[in-house]
Amino acid sequence: MPKRPDINKVMVIGNGPIIIGQAAEFDYSGTQACKALREEGVSVVLVNPNPATIMTDVDTADRVYIEPMDMPHLERIIAEERPDGILPTLGGQTGLNIATELFASGISERYGVKFLGTSALSIAAVGCNLRCSFCQNAGISQMPRDRGRIMGQETPALAVVEAARCYGCRSIAYTYTEPTIFFEYAYDVSVLAREAGLANTLVTNGYMTPEMLEAYRPYLDAANVDLKSFRDEFYRTLCGAPLQPVLDALKLMAAHGVW
Repeated sequence: MPKRPDINKVMVIGNGPIIIGQAAEFDYSGTQACKALREEGVSVVLVNPNPATIMTDVDTADRVYIEPMDMPHLERIIAEERPDGILPTLGGQTGLNIATELFASGISERYGVKFLGTSALSIAAVGCNLRCSFCQNAGISQMPRDRGRIMGQETPALAVVEAARCYGCRSIAYTYTEPTIFFEYAYDVSVLAREAGLANTLVTNGYMTPEMLEAYRPYLDAANVDLKSFRDEFYRTLCGAPLQPVLDALKLMAAHGVW
């Protein structure tokens, strides 16, 4: 990816206070991001009220703010530092929530700050209609049913679209697990996304009914179908379902011009 000439100073949002041994991946990824940005000549302003991390070391960023991550404090920092962009995707849910608040409150627009990140917002829910023994996302797609609860957080469909707009995304991807499992929710999000000018992409195993695909077709812009084999025996043995519905879905998508 080429360096953007309009981005010379970036504010990195950390994950904030954590329990010892928790969220080490955010500390590591955030530290590496700060180093990478500085190597490219970008000035880094780090906000993370957690002094017990590598990320908040004085050598990691050009300026380090160990202050509460609420709107008054963040607006003061933004007004003082005047960053060109904000990188919120390295602070876990904390960073994403803060970015949403900065956008909704008008602070980011007031100071002309861009949100940096992927051009697609990815969402998922727990579950899958296959039982693949080799699934790389088995932790959420094949989550044990004896825990008495469902992972994740309740998020209204409109909030997903607002988050996508906040991060400057051009599309929403329904991925990680199987989107047909949460079809009603994906459908509601997709309708609002289309109204907001965002594209919708299914990342799916293709095991779906023609009726579901016909209902969703007006809002489907692209699909990434994971065809695991052309052998029905493979599907029945390792995935717990027949192959034919997947092939039928692929043919129907092609007939409807789904990219």
